[in-house]
Amino acid sequence: MARLERNVLLIVNAFKMNMFLNRIFVQLKKNYCLTAAQTKLREMLSKVVGKGDVSENSKIITIQCLEDYYFFSLFCALATTLKTQGNVSFEQYVVRSLNVGSSQSIANWLKSYLLSNRLTDKKWISLYSLFCNKIAFRATSPLGYISDIKLLFISVKIWRNLSSKSDVLKLSWQDVLLGDLIYDSYLRFKPAPTVHIRNFYMLTVIWQALRTFKSAKRYFSKTKPSAYFTSYTTYIQHGIPVRVALYLGIPVYSFSNFQTVAKRLKLDDTKQTASCNTYFSDFQSLDDKDSKLLAAEKQLQFRIDGGIDTATAYMAKSAYHANVHTIPNVTNAAVIFLHDFYDSPHIYSWSLFPDFYDWICFTIETLTKSKIPFFIKPHPNQIDLSSEVISQLQAQYPGLRWLPITATNKRLVDAGITCAITVYGTVAHEMAFLGIPVITCGDNPHISFDFCKNATTHEEYQAYLVSADKLQFDAHQMRAQSLMFYYMHNMHRDPSESLVMNVTQKLFKLSQTVESGEEDTSHLFDTIVGLMEMSEFKTLCSERFGRHLV
Repeated sequence: MARLERNVLLIVNAFKMNMFLNRIFVQLKKNYCLTAAQTKLREMLSKVVGKGDVSENSKIITIQCLEDYYFFSLFCALATTLKTQGNVSFEQYVVRSLNVGSSQSIANWLKSYLLSNRLTDKKWISLYSLFCNKIAFRATSPLGYISDIKLLFISVKIWRNLSSKSDVLKLSWQDVLLGDLIYDSYLRFKPAPTVHIRNFYMLTVIWQALRTFKSAKRYFSKTKPSAYFTSYTTYIQHGIPVRVALYLGIPVYSFSNFQTVAKRLKLDDTKQTASCNTYFSDFQSLDDKDSKLLAAEKQLQFRIDGGIDTATAYMAKSAYHANVHTIPNVTNAAVIFLHDFYDSPHIYSWSLFPDFYDWICFTIETLTKSKIPFFIKPHPNQIDLSSEVISQLQAQYPGLRWLPITATNKRLVDAGITCAITVYGTVAHEMAFLGIPVITCGDNPHISFDFCKNATTHEEYQAYLVSADKLQFDAHQMRAQSLMFYYMHNMHRDPSESLVMNVTQKLFKLSQTVESGEEDTSHLFDTIVGLMEMSEFKTLCSERFGRHLV
């Protein structure tokens, strides 16, 4: 019997090992080779796009080779259209840099290296090569770490001189600010909810930042492209080339906010987010304000009723999605609306706290000490790791009252909450629309309106929190201003650009389905071609980027 049990155990273990090796093989094949969906998409696109003729007089536009179907599709449409409008070639920047979780163990490092390296880059490089003529540069130099030993010693010196989180945020290199990019990259890729400056991973991020800086500066200084197209501006792999290019006087455009197709960046505005500081005064100068407010009300009410509008297209699920979940008694209580702890806290120009973990701890301690009743609501689209941070908070602060993640904000308002607390979330104008005052503590899209109590110092933030149950606002004015904001942020654009953005939104959603495993890429292909054929898109490309083709 014992021998039979041993044989059965050996068979079971062999089966498990076979399943494990099979999963590894499937993952390696997916990372190193074009999938069936990618092969089909490449085959279809090769018939309608091309590299074009290149001469010594060709203008150069540099774009990111981002491993993302949406940006690949958008950049494909842009490059193909611009080639019909001028003598231009495109060169791709390979962004592979840090790998999430690689610092947690030797096994994780080995796994991340096997699944993301110079060989795996080739798959997406081959896709972008449909419309790109050559590789511009890489976030990591061709010779790898050996060529960067000097930068390693410099990084060690910088790292050892750090004494606080604020020191990290102040870091600059050759007159270019890198601190916020380094800080956010640590949070995202370690990953961790807050920074520990003595952790060796901080040294890793600083070193990689300097390596990316070196590669970007060498390329932009020598090649001097007519423009640089980027997806995001957060994290070191995106933000450093942006800032280096701007520092060297090269025009840079970001394509990652939902307010415009492309945002022209500046030395004093390097963020991908829309510039919102003049929304209130800009609205006052518009004609026919009442009809604009009515249109905004219709769209915002759609979101409140559980729909996902253009402004929240990035969310997998609406914060107002209908549910039957029972919620506790929140009457006369404030609600803290959590952010995803691993999102970039420095996506706007300034923030009172260095990260969302420091913010939530300060907020909890202040409200508790002041005996202000409050609940905490997790972010509806947080990643799984944020749930672990919530468990840490529950252990650190026993007795906290948590709301179910499925509790809709509308139900919370109807149940009698008195105040909403966020750093910069979209919940601010939603709450204002529903008549609930809001406390914020950093630059945010609502900065030009009065419906938020926006703190600029810790003392001011603390004062707002201790009076959270006594904040006085005019509900009618809050609602009106929330609609002004909504119109300016989501609807105030040229009609032709709105038509283009309708298609790019469709492109975004189709890209998500392909990313999630959908093998039929025909709809994505049709949308890319449809975008290229739009007269409005052709005009936008000419007007927005034509100056860089001559």
